[in-house]
Parts: sequence; structure tokens; C-alpha cells
Amino acid sequence: MEINICLSSDDNYAQHLGVTIASILKNAKKQDELFFYILDGGIKEENKQNLLSLQKIRKFDIKFIEINEDDFKNCPLVGNHITIATYYRFLIPTFLPDLDKVLYLDCDMIIEDSLSKLYAEDISDYWIGGVEDLGYYYHRRELKRETESFYINAGMILMNLKKWREDNIEEKLFNFAEENKEILIHQDQDVINMVLNQKSKPLDYKWNVQDSFYRKTDRNRHPNTKLLEKAKKRPSIMHYTGPTKPWAEYIWLPMAYLYLRYLKYTPWKDNLPTDNDVLSACIKSLFIYLLHHPFFLLSKNFWSQSRSERKRKLFKYISV
Repeated sequence: MEINICLSSDDNYAQHLGVTIASILKNAKKQDELFFYILDGGIKEENKQNLLSLQKIRKFDIKFIEINEDDFKNCPLVGNHITIATYYRFLIPTFLPDLDKVLYLDCDMIIEDSLSKLYAEDISDYWIGGVEDLGYYYHRRELKRETESFYINAGMILMNLKKWREDNIEEKLFNFAEENKEILIHQDQDVINMVLNQKSKPLDYKWNVQDSFYRKTDRNRHPNTKLLEKAKKRPSIMHYTGPTKPWAEYIWLPMAYLYLRYLKYTPWKDNLPTDNDVLSACIKSLFIYLLHHPFFLLSKNFWSQSRSERKRKLFKYISV
């Protein structure tokens, strides 16, 4: 099956792009034909060669598409960890004129399954398919949206490029962004949702499991708690949303070890943490836990849990 995948990166994120691609390659089926289109925000030639070297895992095609950032000069930014590259996806139908469908992925994702089932989703009557942004579920009223309305996380978008062109979606997105700067909280994601909401198809939660899935306060108040529980136990796509990333915080961040698992298959494997790094991080995590829970060793609830659950609490692989 032919699977067209679009990702966006500058040189600073080249390593993380490589890890995402490596995870896709390691979990692809034999019949998956993978075509990668990289929206290139300034990736150096050395790192492009590093990405091409991932073909030692399995064969794939890759194309780098140079970006002119002047095309996005009027797009607003909010937050320190967001760059103008987040808006590149607005022009994907123009960048990829020969494709009618593409899967867009962020570079802070790990893929744990073949993407063939996701890519095969029928979105012929929709502009996009995506997974709900759980962290945003409780904040929609800030944009004067009804609480029940569907709001996707734009880190994974299955895009109907043909329908985007037919309905002139690119122009609508840019116009909305420029005319509504004062109400945009999550920049391009707000624009995508507010413009495309009427024809957005909800997809299985497992295709975009976010950090918030591991927070009980977010998960247990949601009407689809059981589905969220199922997805977080075995994510097909793990998405490290927010400013904290697994390459910086690999001890307590939920499922951070997945990033390290695939990093070792890339040319950046020398950046794996050493045993001393891991030991130091574990001690730091334990110290922080003790500050917040100084009497945990005296707690009956703590000792009544399984050994694995106690370990999770101490090292915060899963927030509790």
C-alpha cells in the first residue's frame, strides 16, 4: 500500500524528525510503500544525509521541499515552544500538487504501528481526519465554542488535499488567521479547527495519544474515559505535546522511553543518555518526589500496590 507522509522540520529538529521516521520504518508492514515529504525549514545537508541513511532500516522515498517563510509572515505566534513552522501545513496542497491525500505528522511523535490502517480511513467527504485534543477539551469556551464540539489535535492530520483545493481551503485558513489574531490561543490548530470543524472526521484515539491521556484529572472527567484508557495502554502513535519533550526529560515524562528506543536506530544514537545520566535523572526524580511526598514510605496505600506501580510513582513514567 502506498502511504504518503508529510513532516515539517528545521535543522534544530532534524534528530527528532529522524527518530519519528525510524519508528515508522521499524513498524511498517512489508507491503507498505513509504513516501516522505519533508517541509524543509533549513535542514543542513549533513542532516539530510543522516535522514537518507535511515534507508538501512528499510527502503523509502524522500523529498525535501524548501519553504519560503515570507509566505507565513502574517501568521500569529503564541507560546515560547511554537515556531512559524507550525503553519507550514496550511500550504501542503500547494507543496504537493500531485497528491490527493497525505498524512501529516509532527516531529515529536513515535509511531508504534503500521500506518496503513490509518491511511486507509475514508475521508472522501471530509477535509481532514484527526483525534480530539484532550487537553483542550475543557477550554473551548475561550473560543466561544460549544463544549461538545469536536476539536482535533493538529499534530496528526489525515488530509484530503483534493477537497482542500476544490473548496479553496488554503485561502480560508490564511484569511482567518490574519483576521482573528486576537482570539487565537493555539495558533494554527485553532485556525484549522474553527475553519474546518464542519467536515472533520473523528478518528480512533490510539492514532494520537497525547501527554494528557496519562493525567487522571484530564482523563477521568472526560465522557470517553474507557476509550482513553484503552488507547494510552497501547498507543499506535505517541505524541509528546507541550513544551516538555522526551529528549530533555526521559525519566518522568509518560512513555518517554519510546523516543530513546528508536533514537538508537538513527545516526544520532550517540546522543542517547549514558548510565550516569540515567542514574542522575533517577536520583533527581526521587528527590523531587520525596519533597512532595515525604511520608510515602509510611503509607499503606503505597505498599499495597504492585512493585511496578510503586516504581511508576517514584519515577513518574505515569502521572498520578
